[in-house]
Amino acid sequence: CLVVADAGTEERVSGDHRVLRIDRPLPESVPGPMVAGPGPAAADDTAYVIYTSGSTGRPKGVEVEHRSLTNLYGQHHDALFTPAAAHLGRRLRVAHTAGVAFDAAWDPILWMVAGHELHVLDDTLRRDPRAMAAHLRGTGIDALEATPSYVRQLMAEGLLDGDGGPSVVALGGEAVDQELWDDLRTRPGLHAHNFYGPTEATVDSVVARMEDRAEPTIGRPVANSSVYVLDGGLQPVPAGALGELYLSGAGLARGYRGRPALTGSAFVADPFAGAGARMYRTGDLVRWGSDGHLEFVGRADDQVKIRGFRIEPGEVV
Repeated sequence: CLVVADAGTEERVSGDHRVLRIDRPLPESVPGPMVAGPGPAAADDTAYVIYTSGSTGRPKGVEVEHRSLTNLYGQHHDALFTPAAAHLGRRLRVAHTAGVAFDAAWDPILWMVAGHELHVLDDTLRRDPRAMAAHLRGTGIDALEATPSYVRQLMAEGLLDGDGGPSVVALGGEAVDQELWDDLRTRPGLHAHNFYGPTEATVDSVVARMEDRAEPTIGRPVANSSVYVLDGGLQPVPAGALGELYLSGAGLARGYRGRPALTGSAFVADPFAGAGARMYRTGDLVRWGSDGHLEFVGRADDQVKIRGFRIEPGEVV
């Protein structure tokens, strides 16, 4: 096993693992024989593990398979990549603004896989909204994906004023308030989307085109995703009634690494699909609108989100 670390994290590596220090130059040669890799990944192989907040202060590692990541690419290709390229008539310049510890970092990488131009921005720039807004405008960035709170800071620094700003903005990770929703959906020439999805369902499960609706919504299910709004007895609730959101489909993660009991409690049998199908209990409270869009209401527990990151009060000391 090869662990990537730096000076501050190397000491935490336990067991018989090789460590690659990213803050040191790579050696000119690697001692020992070269060993062939395992070959192409299978659909059910683990693509990555991302740790999210735990209700008892113990983070849980979500194992996402290659099939789910491939499905995410297909979703974005249909919802964003193709329409955006058709609108501008060329390859887009896309900003990579999320840290790698946030699974939303996959979204702009998939833009690159689709043939667009990825601009990877460093931490210092991302932490300075004024410099960031100026950089995005100065380099002609066409597409930006970020949390609503971050986009609001960039807009305060003139990101979307006049010509020269992004023409595609995708929000995710937090609820969008009415003021920001109105501002984005009414800007001429701007294509704004609101994405919703937990790490356990591979980044994005529901999407709304903001210009299609006057009130904030998380939208409708993306391709290959099923959405249920259920009561405490796992029965569907009628439109307008409050219920808990459950997700099913190709984006579902395998579960929590090394946590079978926790996996079993969060990923439960899907009674609306075939044998062996599962659904993920999000803990989010929503309601169906009369137009088939989902309205996010809040949490069924004490979890909060800060800049898109899930925080459990139980882990704060």
